[in-house]
Amino acid sequence: GARLKNILVNIKQSLLIPIKKPKLGFIIIITSILTIISEYFYLYLIFHAFNIEITIAKIIIVHSLGMIVGVLSMIPGGQGSTEVTMIAILHFWGYTTLAVISPILASKILTYITLFIYAVPLLPYSISVLKQRRVSRKKVENE
Repeated sequence: GARLKNILVNIKQSLLIPIKKPKLGFIIIITSILTIISEYFYLYLIFHAFNIEITIAKIIIVHSLGMIVGVLSMIPGGQGSTEVTMIAILHFWGYTTLAVISPILASKILTYITLFIYAVPLLPYSISVLKQRRVSRKKVENE
């Protein structure tokens, strides 16, 4: 009841951030794009570091399909389902599972490091936005 309503309100508010707070929305969108491009780049370089020949087009296809399945799986962050999908597609293309698992996991580690680096400067601004929202909500409740 109330908890579900609160979750739905939070989702609605988060979807409206780019409209209500264009600066924060722009930062979120740019950060997301940079993260995805970085992950393509990391994955491509890591595969070549492990002496696995693969084209950037295959990397984009594998990673994009993995991300889509990760989102559709309803598992928080698509953890596991994204990687399994990537491995399955690469296996279908003739790569061995043992050869591709290390580069994929190394890419995920680099991605989380990159996300952390992006998040640290944005954290104070995001917290201030949440505090303003909380103060506004309390004012409405008190009236």
